[in-house]
Parts: sequence; C-alpha cells; structure tokens
Amino acid sequence: GHWAVPGAALRTGQQAYGDTGWLRRTAAQVRRESDELRLVLNRAGLVDRGGTLLFRYVRADDALAVWTQLAEKGIAVRRFDNDPYHLRIGLPGDANALARLQAALSPSV
Repeated sequence: GHWAVPGAALRTGQQAYGDTGWLRRTAAQVRRESDELRLVLNRAGLVDRGGTLLFRYVRADDALAVWTQLAEKGIAVRRFDNDPYHLRIGLPGDANALARLQAALSPSV
C-alpha cells in the first residue's frame, strides 16, 4: 500500500542513489556479509534453502529448538508456526552481531 515517507528520508535516499561509488561499495559489502552469514549457518548444520542478500531461509531438523536457543541469547529470527523445519535469519548488523550469532549456534559444552 501507500504510506508517507518523510522529506528527510527522501533526500537521503536521493543522495545515496546518486552516489554510484557508495552504491558499488555497499553492494559489495552486503554480498560479502551475506556470504559470511551463509558460511556461519552452514557450519552450524543449517541447510540454506534460499533467500536474498539480506536474509536466508534455512532448514533445521528442529527449527523450534534452534529458534529457542537463539532467543535465549537475545537473537530474534523468524519462526513459522506451521513449519517445524524452517527459519528465516536476517543479515546481522555488523561483525560483532555475526560473531554473536555464530556463538549462539555453537553447541554448548
């Protein structure tokens, strides 16, 4: 649907899209971070089923258990009520957040 966008946000967006160097650098950075997320998820035994550069849709044998494990560490991911096998995990905001995710997905010793 339609919604209002503040003028300041529109100006910022126009500046960003007008800066082709920024666009190239940002796109490359998001691709790298998305690749790093896929690697972390794969190492944790989650099966990548697709998604975008900004999130991954993964399969887990027990998605509820993974979701609970992450929630207990303060990491929010999308769980699907009628699907016990899949989660949607968004791109962490920075390297520290990715490291937190990786640690939270590691088995407890």
